[in-house]
Amino acid sequence: MAGRNEFHTRGPQAKIIYQKGKQTIRSLLLGVYLCPMSVQLSTALPNLFVSQSQLSFDPTEVGDERFAVVRIGQESSDVPVRVVSGAAQLFQVAVQASPLRFGTEATFVPAPGGTFVHVRYAPKRAGRHVGELIIEAGQATQTIVLSGRTTGLLARLSPQTRPALLPAPRQRAL
Repeated sequence: MAGRNEFHTRGPQAKIIYQKGKQTIRSLLLGVYLCPMSVQLSTALPNLFVSQSQLSFDPTEVGDERFAVVRIGQESSDVPVRVVSGAAQLFQVAVQASPLRFGTEATFVPAPGGTFVHVRYAPKRAGRHVGELIIEAGQATQTIVLSGRTTGLLARLSPQTRPALLPAPRQRAL
Protein backbone atom coordinates (compact mmCIF):
# COMPACT_ATOMS: atom_id res chain seq x y z
CA MET A 1 0.00 0.00 0.00
CA ALA A 2 1.34 3.47 -0.88
CA GLY A 3 2.32 5.68 2.02
CA ARG A 4 1.63 9.39 2.35
CA ASN A 5 4.73 10.46 0.39
CA GLU A 6 4.81 7.71 -2.22
CA PHE A 7 2.82 6.32 -5.09
CA HIS A 8 3.10 3.21 -7.21
CA THR A 9 2.91 2.51 -10.92
CA ARG A 10 3.12 -0.90 -12.58
CA GLY A 11 4.23 -1.86 -16.03
CA PRO A 12 4.32 -5.32 -17.67
CA GLN A 13 7.90 -6.04 -16.53
CA ALA A 14 8.45 -3.68 -13.56
CA LYS A 15 6.87 -2.02 -10.55
CA ILE A 16 8.05 1.55 -9.93
CA ILE A 17 7.66 3.10 -6.48
CA TYR A 18 8.17 6.85 -6.14
CA GLN A 19 8.98 7.98 -2.63
CA LYS A 20 10.02 11.35 -1.30
CA GLY A 21 13.59 11.80 -2.49
CA LYS A 22 14.07 8.40 -4.16
CA GLN A 23 12.70 6.12 -6.82
CA THR A 24 12.67 2.33 -6.46
CA ILE A 25 12.39 0.15 -9.53
CA ARG A 26 11.52 -3.49 -8.96
CA SER A 27 12.09 -5.44 -12.12
CA LEU A 28 10.71 -8.93 -12.42
CA LEU A 29 13.80 -9.91 -14.36
CA LEU A 30 16.63 -7.83 -12.82
CA GLY A 31 15.81 -7.35 -9.13
CA VAL A 32 15.62 -4.06 -7.16
CA TYR A 33 17.32 -0.76 -8.05
CA LEU A 34 17.31 2.48 -6.03
CA CYS A 35 17.58 5.64 -8.08
CA PRO A 36 18.09 9.09 -6.55
CA MET A 37 15.43 11.41 -7.83
CA SER A 38 14.44 15.05 -7.61
CA VAL A 39 10.76 15.86 -7.96
CA GLN A 40 9.70 19.38 -8.87
CA LEU A 41 6.11 20.46 -8.79
CA SER A 42 4.84 22.98 -11.31
CA THR A 43 4.08 26.29 -9.62
CA ALA A 44 3.16 28.18 -12.77
CA LEU A 45 1.34 31.44 -12.21
CA PRO A 46 -2.10 31.87 -13.67
CA ASN A 47 -1.95 33.59 -17.07
CA LEU A 48 -4.10 36.57 -16.06
CA PHE A 49 -5.48 38.81 -18.81
CA VAL A 50 -7.28 42.13 -18.42
CA SER A 51 -8.98 43.88 -21.34
CA GLN A 52 -7.89 47.42 -20.36
CA SER A 53 -5.10 49.06 -18.40
CA GLN A 54 -7.12 52.21 -17.62
CA LEU A 55 -10.73 53.34 -17.42
CA SER A 56 -11.77 56.99 -17.87
CA PHE A 57 -15.34 57.86 -16.98
CA ASP A 58 -17.39 60.54 -18.74
CA PRO A 59 -17.89 63.73 -16.70
CA THR A 60 -20.79 63.40 -14.28
CA GLU A 61 -22.53 65.54 -11.71
CA VAL A 62 -21.95 65.00 -8.02
CA GLY A 63 -24.43 62.38 -6.82
CA ASP A 64 -24.87 60.78 -10.28
CA GLU A 65 -23.22 57.58 -11.55
CA ARG A 66 -21.27 56.42 -14.60
CA PHE A 67 -20.39 52.82 -15.49
CA ALA A 68 -17.65 50.96 -17.37
CA VAL A 69 -16.89 47.29 -18.01
CA VAL A 70 -13.59 45.40 -18.05
CA ARG A 71 -13.11 41.74 -19.03
CA ILE A 72 -10.87 39.62 -16.78
CA GLY A 73 -9.81 36.04 -17.44
CA GLN A 74 -7.06 33.50 -17.10
CA GLU A 75 -5.88 30.62 -19.22
CA SER A 76 -5.68 27.05 -17.96
CA SER A 77 -6.38 27.94 -14.35
CA ASP A 78 -9.25 27.90 -11.90
CA VAL A 79 -7.51 30.10 -9.31
CA PRO A 80 -9.99 32.62 -7.84
CA VAL A 81 -9.52 36.22 -8.97
CA ARG A 82 -9.94 39.04 -6.44
CA VAL A 83 -10.73 42.57 -7.65
CA VAL A 84 -10.37 45.40 -5.11
CA SER A 85 -11.12 49.10 -5.51
CA GLY A 86 -8.30 51.28 -4.17
CA ALA A 87 -10.71 54.25 -3.90
CA ALA A 88 -13.90 52.59 -2.67
CA GLN A 89 -15.65 55.86 -1.82
CA LEU A 90 -15.61 56.77 -5.55
CA PHE A 91 -15.30 53.50 -7.51
CA GLN A 92 -17.11 50.24 -6.76
CA VAL A 93 -17.10 46.85 -8.52
CA ALA A 94 -19.60 44.09 -9.33
CA VAL A 95 -19.23 40.80 -11.20
CA GLN A 96 -21.64 39.95 -14.01
CA ALA A 97 -24.77 38.82 -12.24
CA SER A 98 -28.37 39.84 -12.09
CA PRO A 99 -28.92 42.11 -10.30
CA LEU A 100 -25.49 43.74 -10.01
CA ARG A 101 -24.32 44.14 -6.41
CA PHE A 102 -21.63 46.81 -6.19
CA GLY A 103 -19.07 46.73 -3.40
CA THR A 104 -15.45 47.51 -2.58
CA GLU A 105 -14.25 44.10 -3.82
CA ALA A 106 -15.35 40.97 -5.66
CA THR A 107 -13.91 37.43 -5.85
CA PHE A 108 -14.75 35.00 -8.65
CA VAL A 109 -13.37 32.26 -10.87
CA PRO A 110 -13.43 33.61 -14.45
CA ALA A 111 -15.54 31.83 -17.02
CA PRO A 112 -13.80 30.49 -20.14
CA GLY A 113 -13.13 33.52 -22.33
CA GLY A 114 -13.28 35.89 -19.36
CA THR A 115 -15.75 37.44 -16.95
CA PHE A 116 -17.10 40.99 -17.18
CA VAL A 117 -16.49 43.16 -14.13
CA HIS A 118 -18.61 46.31 -13.87
CA VAL A 119 -17.06 49.43 -12.36
CA ARG A 120 -19.23 52.25 -11.02
CA TYR A 121 -18.02 55.84 -10.61
CA ALA A 122 -20.21 57.60 -8.03
CA PRO A 123 -18.65 60.93 -6.93
CA LYS A 124 -19.89 62.45 -3.70
CA ARG A 125 -17.76 65.61 -4.01
CA ALA A 126 -16.73 67.83 -6.90
CA GLY A 127 -13.34 67.58 -8.60
CA ARG A 128 -11.07 65.26 -10.52
CA HIS A 129 -10.78 61.79 -9.07
CA VAL A 130 -8.29 58.97 -9.58
CA GLY A 131 -8.07 55.50 -8.15
CA GLU A 132 -7.00 52.00 -9.04
CA LEU A 133 -8.50 48.59 -9.44
CA ILE A 134 -6.20 45.89 -8.07
CA ILE A 135 -6.63 42.46 -9.67
CA GLU A 136 -5.04 39.46 -7.91
CA ALA A 137 -4.96 35.79 -8.96
CA GLY A 138 -2.57 33.66 -6.90
CA GLN A 139 0.81 35.41 -7.16
CA ALA A 140 -0.17 37.43 -10.27
CA THR A 141 -1.28 41.04 -9.80
CA GLN A 142 -2.36 43.70 -12.28
CA THR A 143 -3.66 47.23 -11.80
CA ILE A 144 -6.15 49.31 -13.77
CA VAL A 145 -5.95 53.10 -13.39
CA LEU A 146 -9.36 54.72 -12.84
CA SER A 147 -10.17 58.39 -13.48
CA GLY A 148 -13.27 60.56 -13.48
CA ARG A 149 -14.34 64.15 -12.96
CA THR A 150 -17.45 66.00 -12.03
CA THR A 151 -19.41 68.75 -13.77
CA GLY A 152 -21.97 71.30 -12.61
CA LEU A 153 -20.01 72.76 -9.68
CA LEU A 154 -22.22 75.83 -9.11
CA ALA A 155 -25.46 73.86 -9.30
CA ARG A 156 -24.36 71.71 -6.38
CA LEU A 157 -23.19 74.44 -3.98
CA SER A 158 -24.93 74.61 -0.67
CA PRO A 159 -26.78 77.80 0.34
CA GLN A 160 -24.04 78.53 2.92
CA THR A 161 -21.31 78.45 0.24
CA ARG A 162 -23.16 80.30 -2.54
CA PRO A 163 -23.15 83.82 -0.97
CA ALA A 164 -19.36 83.73 -0.66
CA LEU A 165 -18.94 83.02 -4.38
CA LEU A 166 -21.85 84.95 -5.94
CA PRO A 167 -23.10 88.45 -5.25
CA ALA A 168 -26.22 88.59 -3.16
CA PRO A 169 -29.40 89.36 -5.10
CA ARG A 170 -30.54 93.01 -4.84
CA GLN A 171 -33.63 93.67 -2.88
CA ARG A 172 -36.08 96.36 -3.92
CA ALA A 173 -37.21 98.93 -1.48
CA LEU A 174 -40.97 99.05 -0.97
